[in-house]
Amino acid sequence: MKEAAEWIADFDAEKIKNLEQGKAIELSFEEQIYPILLEDVEILSEDIPGWLVSTDGPLTVALDISITDELKAEGFARELINRIQNIRKDKNFNVTDRISIDVESHPDIILALDGYRGMISSEVLADHLQVADRSFSDQFEWLEEQMIGVHVETRP
Repeated sequence: MKEAAEWIADFDAEKIKNLEQGKAIELSFEEQIYPILLEDVEILSEDIPGWLVSTDGPLTVALDISITDELKAEGFARELINRIQNIRKDKNFNVTDRISIDVESHPDIILALDGYRGMISSEVLADHLQVADRSFSDQFEWLEEQMIGVHVETRP
């Protein structure tokens, strides 16, 4: 039976597809022919490293889940935009108010500003956006419950 298991384990995509469509695959062993049906085997799919794979019937989807430095920086930028927008709301700023932002230095913030300063400024209507090596009385929660100091005020 070990030989049969090895032979089945080496099925290619076409044989697996035939099994899934209800067709039998014939196994010839010691001058005997054995039909292999879908209920005789267990079809398993394995994730490809760096990909997330899901199968539902005849449909298989694979997603590249690796995070590049650029993608990480964009994610930090969008998170910073969200935090600043929440501060604008909490301070009852008008939707059209231009603002000035000083934010505490943090590697994630620096990465976001290095690649996406223009986008962040545009989204939150900031005329001034800079990192400062000091602490501020106002803070927002950053990733993993870390607090980042910030000073946001309207511009004249």
